[in-house]
Amino acid sequence: MPRNAAHLDANLDALDPLSREFITQCRKVVADRQLTQGAISELSGLSQSHVSQILNAYHSPRLELVAKLADALGIDVKFMMTFGE
Repeated sequence: MPRNAAHLDANLDALDPLSREFITQCRKVVADRQLTQGAISELSGLSQSHVSQILNAYHSPRLELVAKLADALGIDVKFMMTFGE
């Protein structure tokens, strides 16, 4: 595994399970659609640096940011209401 990927996984592992799941889903959509952070920034209204911080799992995103990012990427966040049950 490349050093950078290991670093991203370590960041992700440090977050709560709900944030990990959301960020993992975001990463899948970004990879599948080959979106750039700039494109995500434009779609979500978040700064590119904030998008980077979220996707690189530097912190758990606030609910407001989850909603913006989920809407921009077309991610259904209903799973969050029952996650862990």
